Amino acid sequence: LEEFRSTFSDEWFQKHTTASEGNSIVFVHGETFLVPDFYDILCYLRQHLPHAYISVVTNGSIPLTALKKRAENSEYGSKSFAELLSMVSFSLDGYTKETFETIRTPAKFEPVYNNILMWSDEVKKHAPGEKKLRFGVALSKLNSSELPYIVKWAGELGTFTGVYTQPLVNPKHLEDLDDWMLDYVPAEEGRVYLEQAIQYGKEYDIDDRCELAV
Repeated sequence: LEEFRSTFSDEWFQKHTTASEGNSIVFVHGETFLVPDFYDILCYLRQHLPHAYISVVTNGSIPLTALKKRAENSEYGSKSFAELLSMVSFSLDGYTKETFETIRTPAKFEPVYNNILMWSDEVKKHAPGEKKLRFGVALSKLNSSELPYIVKWAGELGTFTGVYTQPLVNPKHLEDLDDWMLDYVPAEEGRVYLEQAIQYGKEYDIDDRCELAV
């Protein structure tokens, strides 16, 4: 935290940010919630940028209960992550246990599933009426058929603003990933999955970005 404060000092914020709501901060690449001082860093950012859009991309493996426990002795007091964060995006590449654990080895499905439910409850309690969660799905041969169910689940939870999808990419041409590529899903079959997902998105008022994967 002290290193963060030193790098992003009061003077830095005065020079590089605006007083308006135009500031945006996204924590991505790596698991942000593994950072022990992240709660304090988040509170520090909110202190300087109360109206900024601050989001985190996570794999959902770090329980919300563990994050809240770290905040108990914080100098900033105990605040809800649902209030501090504008958006939490979960990288969810499978709706079923089998698919999820095949893609996300060695992660286990049940803890991530339960953690998503806890986050949804947290939003309902501390930011009622707001949608502050999102799913991100890397579409592949293994999970394309489950996309409609992911969109439907997001809609049923009532705290998700969208489901963002993109095709699985394999820039290093790893052999075990080559067999998973979306190219191996027959075009008509894939289109059915996408149309079902888009229909659920409309039904539940979910900002589904499924068209990006066509």
